[in-house]
Amino acid sequence: MLSETNTLRDRLRAGDVWVAGSRQYRAFDEYLLPQPAWRELRETQPIPVAVETTCETYLERRRDEIHQAMTKVAGLLANDQLPDVRLRHGRLTITPLRTTVPPEAEELGRRAYELLRWVRITDLLVEVDELTGMSRHFTHLHTGEPVKDVRALYTVLLAEATNLGLAKMAQACPEYTYRQLAWIAD
Repeated sequence: MLSETNTLRDRLRAGDVWVAGSRQYRAFDEYLLPQPAWRELRETQPIPVAVETTCETYLERRRDEIHQAMTKVAGLLANDQLPDVRLRHGRLTITPLRTTVPPEAEELGRRAYELLRWVRITDLLVEVDELTGMSRHFTHLHTGEPVKDVRALYTVLLAEATNLGLAKMAQACPEYTYRQLAWIAD
């Protein structure tokens, strides 16, 4: 019963379900002009909205705006007036951004990083798994048994998530062969 109540509440909030006579949960159509009033407005006068009502007019206006902006940029570029941008011999060069991090902050960051202990990412994932039990959801397709080697499971997941692939991951992790990782992946 509780899940149905939650579902109904969620549907009401989303506007998928409405309540007749309600101010908060009324049907979407009730927010719109009634059809007869809309037809009369459309036939007797221009529609009072702040946007173009035809696609062609809207696109033409946007083309004009883009053309004006590009003409301005081209003029500034030709006169060498764009800051940190140069056009020489047909090559566009943009000056790289300078760092905004003060040297003191860089030094503090380096020192803080040195205080952290080095942890293999698979060990970190195994530690998180011990808290969450996520690996129990990875089971053998036919037998339904959970994975015996959780570290190998996370090694395979990392290989896939980083697009490294199983072969390169096997090279990077000498404790597992490609064949072992492929078996876990299957």
